[in-house]
Amino acid sequence: MFPPYQTQFAVLNEPLADLVNTFPDIVGKSAWDEVSRTATMDYYTGAEPAEESAFLAATRRIVVPPPLNLVWRPVGWSLSARGSLLQKITGNPDAWTSFFGSAPESGYIDESGNVHVSLADPSKVQSAPARSGVLPDGSAFVADPPSKVDWQVGRTSDFSPWSSGDRITAGIYECTSGFNWKKWGTGEYEYMGMTADHCAVAGGLTWKTAGVSWGTGVQSDPVKDAILMRAASGSSFNTATAYVGGATTSDLRRVYTFRATPMFNDIVALSGATSGLGNGKIIKTDFSASGVFPIVLVNYTGCMSGDSGGPWLTTQAGTGYVEAWGQHEGKFLYQGAYYCGFMPLNPISTALQASILINP
Repeated sequence: MFPPYQTQFAVLNEPLADLVNTFPDIVGKSAWDEVSRTATMDYYTGAEPAEESAFLAATRRIVVPPPLNLVWRPVGWSLSARGSLLQKITGNPDAWTSFFGSAPESGYIDESGNVHVSLADPSKVQSAPARSGVLPDGSAFVADPPSKVDWQVGRTSDFSPWSSGDRITAGIYECTSGFNWKKWGTGEYEYMGMTADHCAVAGGLTWKTAGVSWGTGVQSDPVKDAILMRAASGSSFNTATAYVGGATTSDLRRVYTFRATPMFNDIVALSGATSGLGNGKIIKTDFSASGVFPIVLVNYTGCMSGDSGGPWLTTQAGTGYVEAWGQHEGKFLYQGAYYCGFMPLNPISTALQASILINP
């Protein structure tokens, strides 16, 4: 959320997470300004006075390390409430088709609180009850054309934008794509994909998905076992999305934030292209194997060959949006048993000078 100062802001991960969990109906969207090094976070002013007072008191207890800044901006709309409404709309398209004049497929909340709804045919809104641009609860909405994300057919989709959790291949080798990233540079960011470096060591630098070119490795770090991938010609990694589910899932979700510091006993899940979805508790955060460090071990044993490079994640209650945690490494022997493990995101970010791509 705060590139390229993720390492410094990592100390705020826990207090901000506590704030979101304690005041889910108050905390809103966030934005980052590179020039002033300021993170601005919205908060809803329509909560009960006592709750708002407690929230503001909690924000004052958060200490921000210089030269970074954290600013809280009051807004008159609740991200939680509008997110819940959007979930109802996209989760029940048949019930909302008559309102919009066309089936709703996906959507998001913009920085001003407008509810964007991707419709199969947005031109039909003009003759529907929704033509005023206002939802039944009074929230403003914007009708958008179908999103490319909606057209993805699963982990083996053969066209971009590529997502985390794609099944990728190089000859006889199979791996899973990791989260998408923004590579730091002197000009504009370059959007890049990622997978495990040991995949490239085995199968080479050029990988495919569903038989079409996916990406080529351009920068790696063997200690973090990660390699940045440049998109194949005519394709892109410019979407913050990840597959959540089984090996053949088509459940594609927004990556809205990341976890900077995995902690002992945290519950986290792997969404691998081979094994699918499985979760467990973190049992060790500083494991090392074959020179790769720091590996986070989880008391989950279901990971399989072909999952390497894939996303470790959790999902947000209500929206189902993804919080990114790390990139799958493999299965490791620890205290007499084999456990699945992943590389956390901050070490990868520092080593490869890149920021994970998110859509808050």
